[in-house]
Amino acid sequence: MKAAYLILAISLFFLGSCQNQDEVESYSNNYTLELVDSVQIDLMSANLLIHDVHDESGDLLMFQTSPPIVFVLSPNGKILKKFEMPLEGPSSVGSNLMSVEFFNEGYALMGQREVKVYDQEFNVQGSHRIKINSNGSIYRGHNHLMEAEIDGRKYLTTYFSSQTEFSPVQLEFCQNLTILDLLDAESGEYKTLGKLEEGSHLLNDRAHYFIKPVFHTVNDKVYYTMNNDTSLFIMGLPEGNNISRKRIPFDKFVLSEGYSLGMSGIEEQNKPEPVPGRIHSVFHFEPFDFIEYSSGMSLQELNDAQGANQEETFANRRRVNPRKYLIMKDGNLVSDYLRIPEKINQLSVADSQGNIWATQNISILDEEPELITFYKLRIQPN
Repeated sequence: MKAAYLILAISLFFLGSCQNQDEVESYSNNYTLELVDSVQIDLMSANLLIHDVHDESGDLLMFQTSPPIVFVLSPNGKILKKFEMPLEGPSSVGSNLMSVEFFNEGYALMGQREVKVYDQEFNVQGSHRIKINSNGSIYRGHNHLMEAEIDGRKYLTTYFSSQTEFSPVQLEFCQNLTILDLLDAESGEYKTLGKLEEGSHLLNDRAHYFIKPVFHTVNDKVYYTMNNDTSLFIMGLPEGNNISRKRIPFDKFVLSEGYSLGMSGIEEQNKPEPVPGRIHSVFHFEPFDFIEYSSGMSLQELNDAQGANQEETFANRRRVNPRKYLIMKDGNLVSDYLRIPEKINQLSVADSQGNIWATQNISILDEEPELITFYKLRIQPN
């Protein structure tokens, strides 16, 4: 069964159904995402993302995956600290550094199966390995480690993978998968949080692959959705109780109908299929909810996007299925359906001041830049 699950990575195409734009009730579209500032860093390293911004100092925390190096930078881009993490030993979280976070007076680093807490000089203060039995995927570089504050104490919300021993080809996978874990760094205990809610289209007695939560932790609440879903949830901490569920007012969103259960579902991935919609990021800034997504493509749209070569096909698909965003307030749409600006490559993290940090899209430049540029964006009224 494990060998069979590895084959699932071959394809990300799903059967889908579309939500009609006529069904979306639109409200005043008074808000947009505006670029308000940028920071340039004299540091050439591939795939650097800002993973956290210090609430008080504004320092930036980022890392590169291979070799694993953690960087702490000032708000204006000056390198303050550099930690070259060993691949083995007491200071390491293993060969896969997954995510990083400012935590208490130091840092928390997340490996494939553990979180370690460090002081300001990267001396280990605690090591917390999770007892996890899962067939889920590994998501290196995603922002799956976030600080929570509950009754004045600091915790960490984590997503390693959905904790179930069942394979995605089994009915029990979606029925038993968990949303997140809450780590109490003082006791070292992890607590599983959340399940798929009743009525989710992912509980349709079909096999669903590569589903995961997209979340933003703010104090004692988690704002989350699944990456192919149409509902935004608010989860209360530390119990993991469902506070609210809001329908996301997409213009269009191709839902995954899933595959047949068992091994036959793996073979179905080789058939022509619609491209499912995907939610890429969720951010909450009181009173706004920000959703970054791509709508997906129908079979007809997929066929029409076929170009003369691979490069042309990719460009056509990106044009037909761009990354977009919408802004909600009290569950109502308060923006147009707008594309992520072309100069933006990836939205990575939200800070406590109401800003979203993003990386530069260097593919549109005529030549390789000498400095890495990070953009700071903010929800603004029109």
